[in-house]
Amino acid sequence: MKRYRTRKRRTKRLPAAFENGKEVVYSQRIGNLRKRDVLIVRARQVSRIQRFPYFISDQIVISTRPTSTRPNPVGRRNVSRVGTVTETNGFNCTLGPSAFSSPCVGVKAGMARVQRVAKTGSGHAKPLYVNLVSRGFPKLIQARGSYPPVRILDRGHLEITRLRADRR
Repeated sequence: MKRYRTRKRRTKRLPAAFENGKEVVYSQRIGNLRKRDVLIVRARQVSRIQRFPYFISDQIVISTRPTSTRPNPVGRRNVSRVGTVTETNGFNCTLGPSAFSSPCVGVKAGMARVQRVAKTGSGHAKPLYVNLVSRGFPKLIQARGSYPPVRILDRGHLEITRLRADRR
C-alpha cells in the first residue's frame, strides 16, 4: 500500500461557465503502476462564491497529463471505468442558509483498477495523473453578464491510496 496526497491547487478560480469551463483543481502523479493495482481516491474541495448561487460539479479522472479535464485514450484503455474514478455530479452552493452555503465543501470518493500498464514508446511504464476536475455554473436564468468566479480555497486536497495486488 502506498499513499499519495496533494494540497497544491492547480487553479484558484473557476470561471462562470455556461458551457464547458472545466478546470483541473488538484492533480497527483502516480508512477510505478502494475496490472491489477487498485486506486482508492478521495478529494475535498472548498469553494467560495459571491453575489450569485452556483452549481458546482466535480469529477475525478485519470490521464497522462496533469492538465487533462477528461480521460485521454491511455487512461480509458488502461484503467477500469474508462479512465474515470467518479461520475460527474455536484451541488448548489448558496449564499443563504442551506446545507451547502458558502464556503461550500465538496467531497468525492471512488476507486479504479489498473487493467494494463501504460507504456512509453521505449517500453517503460508511463506515469498517470489523477485529476479532480471542477466547473462552476451560475444559477440564474437572466441574460448572461459578468459573474464573479468561484474561488477555490486552500483547505482541500486530493488523496490516493494504491493497493498492490498479490503477484500470482
